[in-house]
Amino acid sequence: MTGPTPLAGAPRTQSAAWAASGWGSDRGRPVSPGWQIAVDGALDRLFETGGSPWVALRREGDATSHAVAAPTTNACDVALVFATAGFHGDYARIIERVGAELGAAHVVGCSAAYGIAGGRVLEGRETVTVLAVAAPGLSVRTVALSPEVVERAEGLAAFPERQASYLHRATGVLPGDVNGWVLFADHASVEAPSLATTWAAAWPGTAVIGAVASTSGEDRATALFHGTDVVPDGVVALAIGGAWALEVLASQGCAPIGRPWTITEVDGEHAIRRIGRRPALGVLMETVRALPAPVVERARGNLFAGLAIDEVRTSTSADDLVSCALLGADQDSGSILVLGRPTVGQTVQFQYRDAAAATADLVRAVSASLARTGGRAPLAAIVLADDARHEAFFGGPDRDAATVRDAAGTVALAGFGCRAEIGPVGGRVVALTHATCVGLLVPATG
Repeated sequence: MTGPTPLAGAPRTQSAAWAASGWGSDRGRPVSPGWQIAVDGALDRLFETGGSPWVALRREGDATSHAVAAPTTNACDVALVFATAGFHGDYARIIERVGAELGAAHVVGCSAAYGIAGGRVLEGRETVTVLAVAAPGLSVRTVALSPEVVERAEGLAAFPERQASYLHRATGVLPGDVNGWVLFADHASVEAPSLATTWAAAWPGTAVIGAVASTSGEDRATALFHGTDVVPDGVVALAIGGAWALEVLASQGCAPIGRPWTITEVDGEHAIRRIGRRPALGVLMETVRALPAPVVERARGNLFAGLAIDEVRTSTSADDLVSCALLGADQDSGSILVLGRPTVGQTVQFQYRDAAAATADLVRAVSASLARTGGRAPLAAIVLADDARHEAFFGGPDRDAATVRDAAGTVALAGFGCRAEIGPVGGRVVALTHATCVGLLVPATG
């Protein structure tokens, strides 16, 4: 390749974003996955595709690196990096190399179950995925918070003003300085539900999405990336401000079944004992038996309880329910156990999740999000997909990535498979599972 790279030569009077993945050996092969080859592949595709990287990702071939001189100035404002567990011993080398070659002012990211770039979900390979953004007027701040800082902030929940002030000081970000947050959390040291609530309280009305770092290895710890540091725990946060904002969405991928009910008795934090003054298990079984045979088959093993985001809210639209997996049942008491915290008086509607429902809901959510932008074309899309939304679930490759790409157009699109998600439901920021959350980088209004 001759001439300057698009990143090094990009005029700062123009906005641009690039996204791509590179990979080493296939996962499970008894050879080194080759982190250098993976990084070279990702950077080559960034340089070669000029903002439409998904086209290049459809080309197979070697990942031999071109000789590219590192830019002497910050060529991009921020680089998001996601790397799978086969590279766990080389995370520091990866983020240092990506930051240096892109001239990135900020680098953030984390370990991943798999990479997402363009229209592809790259499962079964050890990958490095990069999203690079250069946008005049974009204000970026990144911060790493220890578990102790997060715990102290959560402990101030009874004193909202003190809690907000503490987090503002810890991050150096005041409400007027940020238009959107992207959070990356460690699952062992931070509880995603508490983090979501705490963050939303400190920056009310600000768009937030996030993910719990994942891994493609069974026994390997997850990691967070901040600058050139590999952070073992806590939270790494990316603040977007200035002339740019995040339009965020959460797609939980469930379809409702039956009618909405009211929870009339709970047992502990996660058990629903009675619904409409009847045993909860009986109501669930009755709901399933009333379904058409094809729907019963689709729902088998994929049942959820949709809990209203507000205990007094009766709406059961997809945007007002938090989908909670059913974990089990007690035949003797008639209780059902859910991955959520139900309360007496809360509206509940049973749901099922399958490939068709998940795809349809993501299309709906992205379309609604684009409508809210009011014609402000997205520059980039950050896709945080639950690692359970894999090829085996969808019955084919690339479903989440291709769905977002087809709906949002040829934006630079990248992300990863994560352990859990944080996103908006019913006007609140909540922790989710089995969801896909998307942040669209768009020009700010006003």
